[in-house]
Amino acid sequence: MKSGILLIILLILFVLLIGCAPESKSTEDELLIEAEIVTQQEGISLEEARNIVGNAAGSITWLECSDSDGGLNSFNKEVYGELTLKYDDYYGKIRTATVKDKCYDSTTKKIGVTGDKVFERACRQDNNGLRPVFQHMNCNRGCENGICNTDIDISCNIRDFSMAFIFVVNDRSERTIQRISKLNSIKTAFANEFNAATLGLASMDTSYPLFTILREDVTEYSLASISRKFYETNPDIFDFISIYALDGSGTQLQTSHQSAQNHINGIGLGIHDITSEFGSNGRLLGVNYFRDLDPMIGTDALLHETGHQWCCYVGDSFYGDANIPNDNTPLGLLDEHLIHFTGGLDSPYKCATPLISSPGYWIANGDGTYSVSKECLETAPRYHPFQLYFMGLYNSNNFDFNKNFAIYHGEFDTDKSVPYRQVNINDIISVEGERNCQELGGSPVLPTIG
Repeated sequence: MKSGILLIILLILFVLLIGCAPESKSTEDELLIEAEIVTQQEGISLEEARNIVGNAAGSITWLECSDSDGGLNSFNKEVYGELTLKYDDYYGKIRTATVKDKCYDSTTKKIGVTGDKVFERACRQDNNGLRPVFQHMNCNRGCENGICNTDIDISCNIRDFSMAFIFVVNDRSERTIQRISKLNSIKTAFANEFNAATLGLASMDTSYPLFTILREDVTEYSLASISRKFYETNPDIFDFISIYALDGSGTQLQTSHQSAQNHINGIGLGIHDITSEFGSNGRLLGVNYFRDLDPMIGTDALLHETGHQWCCYVGDSFYGDANIPNDNTPLGLLDEHLIHFTGGLDSPYKCATPLISSPGYWIANGDGTYSVSKECLETAPRYHPFQLYFMGLYNSNNFDFNKNFAIYHGEFDTDKSVPYRQVNINDIISVEGERNCQELGGSPVLPTIG
């Protein structure tokens, strides 16, 4: 047994001296240090540590330590974190080595180049002296090459979303069985409704338990302060938060959507990231607020407010002077509030479309004119193709960007109207530019969208 251990130690020393380990694998020197770090941090034996790092390790004394990415900084995209170490090895020899940040897969319990956590390395000086340490840090979008993914290409092309639900009450007596049942029904139904609204191209996980916040526990009544209170005891794993209250809990907040970040060009909304104001470390996309939990509040309202994360901001208003169509705009897609599609926009669905101000859809009268039908012949509301494009769900491979949609004079006459113009996605691109992803370049003041 002793001879076997000695042979392992000799092999490690040999590799350390000749430095011939291939770049695609950790060096024996690095593995030894990793095992020692795991032993110190996890309070496990070296044998257990070997199972994690994949090789032998020994007892060493740390002499010097420096960190290229400045400490426990799992989101530093500019620097691939490395610890430069000097240490006294098992035989009293002074050696140097580099330990790189790595990813950790909590399912396989292995360290590698990808995973769902990052093994973030850092240097620490405390009562135990100078030593390298690590921390398991969750990566909301996964880990690659020792860095948590926060790539803008990921955050603006998400297809699988998650949403948390918060119920704000003035006191516990307002948290009745009937109200909780209604909110849980909305939670359950919305997952299916969102999938249907996106034509099966996206999903929304709403399974996280409903969270209740007392009004008195929030220092100031705002979407940001409510969200920060939520994050005090809940994980930062959600793309959306939906807050429900009773009569605004005595405030002037209106039913609305507030964007926490946008990194998408070409949809008419400025680039911004104020996630930290809500208590999120870059995951949160937006917050919905519903002032009243009344019979009218359901999944349709939630589809509408959630849809404001991407829509509708392209082009100008359909309205012009003297209550006539605006001939000076190349698109004319929006209503007078500039946050919804004009009610005259045609839709391919036989039902009212979320974020189009019309209460129905256009049908031919048979005499060359068109009128709005309020009869819904679809099983569920669906987002307009333009919105699916803004969301990144439609692209030139799965949708014809030259497909035209009529705009009727429907803002003025829903019973007898004619087409005013035709608009397609390429028309939108010609005005707004290509849909692409962009890093944060500023912090504009953002409107709250109702």
